[in-house]
Amino acid sequence: MKENFDLNTQIPVFLEKDAEQPVYKDDKEYPEWLWTLLEPGKTLTEQILTGTDSLTPRERRALVKKARRKMIRENNLASRS
Repeated sequence: MKENFDLNTQIPVFLEKDAEQPVYKDDKEYPEWLWTLLEPGKTLTEQILTGTDSLTPRERRALVKKARRKMIRENNLASRS
């Protein structure tokens, strides 16, 4: 199945058979948070230095997850030596 798409207006994805393809919207029609997704997050050290009191529960879970991953990496490197 070969279809021609105008890549300036249509997004060539096949979500459903015989359904209309999604169309690009004007940038102003998308939510503001969408444009922040590609920004790099804070590193573990940056988060710890800024303090954990102002973090949301979600940010705290992410901080704990980063700390665990760092600890696991360090332990794995130490066990190889």
